[in-house]
Amino acid sequence: FSKENLKGIKKRIDTLRGFFDLESKESNLSNLEIEASDPNFWSNPKDAEKIVKEIQQIKSSISEFNILISKYDDISVLGEFFLN
Repeated sequence: FSKENLKGIKKRIDTLRGFFDLESKESNLSNLEIEASDPNFWSNPKDAEKIVKEIQQIKSSISEFNILISKYDDISVLGEFFLN
């Protein structure tokens, strides 16, 4: 366990962020949530259900990545204590 290991992990996480295109997912989520807040959203239930499922999938993906970031942050803090 070393600072180089932590840097390597951080680099991989940054690569994953780009690979999963989280910024695009977050933007898409925002747009879908705006669409879902429209008073006429449920006028077409089939389309509404598809959008709700897509919102759930995107939220799940973002949540999983945020958990990864949180765990990295925890390990990083512990590593600082351990390495100093």
